Amino acid sequence: MFDARLKEIRSASGERQKDTAQALGVSPERYNQYENGRRAPDFEIVCRLARHFNVSTDYLLGNTNAQAPPSAKKDAPGGTPDLDPDISEIINLIQSLSDDGRRQLLEHARAVKSHEASQE
Repeated sequence: MFDARLKEIRSASGERQKDTAQALGVSPERYNQYENGRRAPDFEIVCRLARHFNVSTDYLLGNTNAQAPPSAKKDAPGGTPDLDPDISEIINLIQSLSDDGRRQLLEHARAVKSHEASQE
């Protein structure tokens, strides 16, 4: 079930396998194995896939037919509004980074913010 769902959502997104692999930080060969059922991803990869495609882990694992995580439903109470496409891309990139990469990015963002504040 997982491999079929993964292939379905990637195909529907129009993304190529190698692009998804790059977003996840895995080799294209490894990603192909996930999609063809020859290898099971670990928990972290399942979570990254869910965030990347904006679906729930339960959907990926076949536990529900509802694709979107509850917090992503726009009409649901407490749902999130549409994000600017640049912000959405930034969030997706951040979610695909390692912990060290996230720390480095946070330090850089703080430096940029400080520099902009000093220019005002």
